[in-house]
Amino acid sequence: MRLLRSISFAAGICVGMGATALTPAMAQDRSFGLSPASLAVGGTATQTSTVNLPKSGTGIFYINFVVPSDHAPNTNITVSVYMQAPVTSCTAATKLSSVTRRRVGSTSYNTSAPNVDRVAPFPKVETTAFPAAGTIVAKNYIVRRPQSGPFTKLLAGDGIGLRVDRVSTDPADTCDASVFVSHVDVKYTSVAAP
Repeated sequence: MRLLRSISFAAGICVGMGATALTPAMAQDRSFGLSPASLAVGGTATQTSTVNLPKSGTGIFYINFVVPSDHAPNTNITVSVYMQAPVTSCTAATKLSSVTRRRVGSTSYNTSAPNVDRVAPFPKVETTAFPAAGTIVAKNYIVRRPQSGPFTKLLAGDGIGLRVDRVSTDPADTCDASVFVSHVDVKYTSVAAP
């Protein structure tokens, strides 16, 4: 009986070790959300349950987050801004105005128009089309590994800050009402599945 238990135990270890050695950690797409309450506002923007970017003046909002601890180094991060307009068939003009990068032990740096380091789209004014009143549309910003500044990698623990402006004076902005940001989704690739 002891011999049988010993063989079973040893077989279990071999199978377990074999499974561990033969099953590599696989990358996985993950995301986390940011509510409007976590976004800072400036200019003519206001904040309640959404961020309100009015037609008058320049409505500004800031997206700030820390790159998650399981982020695969130097892989892109997609920041999706979910927006809606109360009117049908209009377009809103927005512009990524600046990017701030921070890392513990390094000097933070801010890049602004016309030289935002490795974040797309930039620096041109982009439009977001709303096909129907209240329809949610996602505007994507891709954060890439920086090519200049005090550090040139995109790593877990890095602080990222994006400033987005509504450019309501641009002729491409045809929404005669406010545009609302309902939430933000930050998508990234993790180093391993849980």
